[in-house]
Amino acid sequence: MVDDSEFLQALHTVHGGSHRAPRGIPGGPHSPNDALDVLQPRMTLHGGHRRHALRTKNSSLTTAQTIKLRAQRRYGPTMRHAIYVPLFGALADPHAITDIAQAAEKSGWDGLFVWDHVLSPISGEWDIADPWVVLAAAAAVTRRIKLGPMVTPLPRRRVIKLARETVTLDHLSHGRLIVGLGTGSDAGREYSAFGDVADPRQRGRALDEGAEVLAALWAGETVTHRGLLVAENVQIRPRPVQQPRIPLWFGTERSSGRPIERAARYDGIFPLEIDAAGVARIVERIETVRGSSGTFDIAVVARPGVDLEALSKAGATWAMHAFWPGHTPEQVLRVIDRGTPG
Repeated sequence: MVDDSEFLQALHTVHGGSHRAPRGIPGGPHSPNDALDVLQPRMTLHGGHRRHALRTKNSSLTTAQTIKLRAQRRYGPTMRHAIYVPLFGALADPHAITDIAQAAEKSGWDGLFVWDHVLSPISGEWDIADPWVVLAAAAAVTRRIKLGPMVTPLPRRRVIKLARETVTLDHLSHGRLIVGLGTGSDAGREYSAFGDVADPRQRGRALDEGAEVLAALWAGETVTHRGLLVAENVQIRPRPVQQPRIPLWFGTERSSGRPIERAARYDGIFPLEIDAAGVARIVERIETVRGSSGTFDIAVVARPGVDLEALSKAGATWAMHAFWPGHTPEQVLRVIDRGTPG
């Protein structure tokens, strides 16, 4: 069976955490049925479409209650469900991912999201696929589901190249792209092996600058920026299908502080290992920063034992049903065929 603690350690490397990659990984569930038991979290929403109560008998609401009601209006009434896979091992086969994408769309899932690594933060030798090529293939064989990397370590990317890739993929998918961004981790030497900045504070600054420039390029602005990132009088065409921009979500391990402030300026957040109380803290801070401006997504990892109903009530909008290197395409397809929880 998949060990949950090692699963979480690996996800820390995706978000740029301080945890070192696990020394080894389990071989995965012994059978597809075991995969279903391990990967299917607890969900008691009726049909996955339970509505939140938006009224109260007491018209005198506290500030916290008002924020909660606003959150319920903005973030729900329903939670959406996505398949979240590493492009490692057998799942590095692009043909397998297109099969998974088509099956997810056919079975009523809402999204397909993938890891983005150039080297492995996990011990052992692994085949690894490029997320942008795989996502383009998935976009070409689907029509409805959302797609995206979760998350792309922006400080190790050239922003102009990422801008071109994302705009092209947004057009190919007819506006279904969601881009997850983060600082990444040097656990697999994905920075230091190439002489890139490995200092966490510098990566945080590079993420802030890069996201700002990326959004400006998407908006059709002529961009000049001088900092860690340099751009001189740059403009790109075409603009994305989605306006005012492709949704930007930010990976984080925290439920307060600077990562929340960063995400609040954009469109969503992907917090790791979070409970309902942590989601509620994020909702409260997002409401304080943004007021009633627009919508905002909170995606949570649907790992074994997670109470998705509690997370949904707290304000989570997406459940990312996560798989691990060592899982097979067949195991992923078995979970997909079972349908979304509820």
